[in-house]
Amino acid sequence: MTNVIESLAVPGATSGVPAARMVQQHLRWPTERFYWAVLDGSSLPRNHSGRRRREQLGYLFENVLPGVSIEDIQTAYVAMDEDGQHVIACGVPTTMIREAVDGSSFSDILTLSPAEIPQFVKSRERADVDPEQFNLLTGDLEPNAVRQSRRRMFGWAVAMLVLISGALTIGLQRRIAQSHEQLTAVQQQEGEIHRHVLGSIPAASSQPPHLRLLSELRQLQQTRQPSGGTLSPSIDIVRDFETLMSAWPESGSVFMQTESIVITDQSIAIRGRVPTMADVQVLADALTSDGWKLQQPQSNQVTDRSTKSSVVELSLWLDRASSAVIDSPGLAEAGGS
Repeated sequence: MTNVIESLAVPGATSGVPAARMVQQHLRWPTERFYWAVLDGSSLPRNHSGRRRREQLGYLFENVLPGVSIEDIQTAYVAMDEDGQHVIACGVPTTMIREAVDGSSFSDILTLSPAEIPQFVKSRERADVDPEQFNLLTGDLEPNAVRQSRRRMFGWAVAMLVLISGALTIGLQRRIAQSHEQLTAVQQQEGEIHRHVLGSIPAASSQPPHLRLLSELRQLQQTRQPSGGTLSPSIDIVRDFETLMSAWPESGSVFMQTESIVITDQSIAIRGRVPTMADVQVLADALTSDGWKLQQPQSNQVTDRSTKSSVVELSLWLDRASSAVIDSPGLAEAGGS
């Protein structure tokens, strides 16, 4: 199986060949000045591209060249289909191009391509190829003007990249500066809050302000925790307190200096001082109500240190009627003091 489907090989310079035509710095030579072939690239590795594939196509093209080495031919390849299985090869001796380009009349040309595609290529299917695709002024034969233009474009691209990078860098620096300013402002506000809540911070304190604030918060939370067990949600302690206050004797009948009133879901404990033992009984009778059972009052007559007068320390314990009687070590201690 051959890899050259069809070829047309002609000498590089023949008598009677029409002169080359110059159209706006783009040189067009007659078809007869070129070597042509249609190559079968289906046997070539599909993973090769670029320079490696050109070398492989050159080996196939060399098979139809009449005693000419592929190294002496300037070539151009154009695929006839998307998968690249059929490739049109076009070539011309490098010496012929140099002789033409070195002439004064061709000193400013930019491209060199055939004026048209040979008839044997046109007759094939999917052979609608533009002759301008076969530009042979590439590689070592690339015009200085094209090379300089590409360098200028590369320089412009680099310059634009530098400008864009500089703009992005400046923008990022501004963003970072704004972030630092905002962070500083937040830290200042945080410091003001710490000074307002904690007051002046001792110089010897090694604890950061936010940790001191957290410690203060935990201490406050601990003081708000109930001393007893968990309250039953079915018991309304506020209502019990209202009932207790409504049953409290009028100020004219009993004068009591209350020290504490502790209400739980099962009991009420009252501690305080009254002037006489008779006031203890009046207070106990007044606080006895439905739903509560009064335990034996604990009382102890002592001398008030501030007034040097005799007073009675009193402890009352009321149990909810539905609960069992609970002995209170705390009240017993108060009564025996």
